[in-house]
Amino acid sequence: MTVGLVFDKVLVLLLIMIVGYIARKSKAINEVSNKVFTDLLIYVTIPVLILSSYQIELTPDRVKMAWQVFLFGFLVYVIMIVFAFLVSRKVNSDQKALFQFSLIFSNCAFMGFPVIGGIFGKEGIFLTSIFIVHFNVLLWTYGLMLFTGE
Repeated sequence: MTVGLVFDKVLVLLLIMIVGYIARKSKAINEVSNKVFTDLLIYVTIPVLILSSYQIELTPDRVKMAWQVFLFGFLVYVIMIVFAFLVSRKVNSDQKALFQFSLIFSNCAFMGFPVIGGIFGKEGIFLTSIFIVHFNVLLWTYGLMLFTGE
């Protein structure tokens, strides 16, 4: 993997975003069509991308790598939760939950899948989807708890 390949994939993503921005500003895309595109991406395109990535041969090496990614993902989120807790001790209590949430959770799935897929192909999507398990579980449990206090 070269820096040039990563740059190319991010540049393509940036160009797509610029086209979307121009289309929205010029009113070629309105709020309704914007919601349709967003729903299509979130509820159809990304799930199909993930499911298609599971159509790879499951070798012992891939299973081992999947477990390593799963455990690494768990470790990353444990570290980030502890880090966010420690760093946010001096933050105003009104903004503490938002501050911690912002430190712990990134936009790793929405933006990450296209870049990873472009660079590493199906195997990259497969492994990323395993890493994202922790993101999804913690976002809807710990992340929700940060804001509700429950």
